[in-house]
Amino acid sequence: MLKGEFYQVLPTFDSTSIYSVFAVDKYQEYLVRAEYSLEAPDALFASYAHQTYEDSDDADNFIVAHASSR
Repeated sequence: MLKGEFYQVLPTFDSTSIYSVFAVDKYQEYLVRAEYSLEAPDALFASYAHQTYEDSDDADNFIVAHASSR
């Protein structure tokens, strides 16, 4: 299985919310995820996400994992 995603978030809060005192940035993420099934019940998972922020440095996240239900 191969999956790609994109999403964008701009947090907004009511002026009466305690969270309105925090500075928040627009956030975007591009994600690619792969799953490969080995001999049942084993599987390998891998994902890469590139995250961008309006007023700060970008980030790259890598995840590789093995799953087994034994």
